[in-house]
Amino acid sequence: GPSYIFEFKYKRNTRTSEMTKDKVREALYNRAVKQLNFYVADDYLKTVPDLRKYVIMYTYGEFFIEEII
Repeated sequence: GPSYIFEFKYKRNTRTSEMTKDKVREALYNRAVKQLNFYVADDYLKTVPDLRKYVIMYTYGEFFIEEII
């Protein structure tokens, strides 16, 4: 079956405007994708068949998960 690699990001619930929350979520997501791409550049991980990458975030009380293709 497939193998999985996850990057988890967390931001605690604070009093922040919705616009700021969106910017923070976008920044965390972009960092997670960048980190996953760094991981899969590893010689060992390049050899793993059917490797699936996921970003998981829990920000401002909301849970988010997305597969990166």
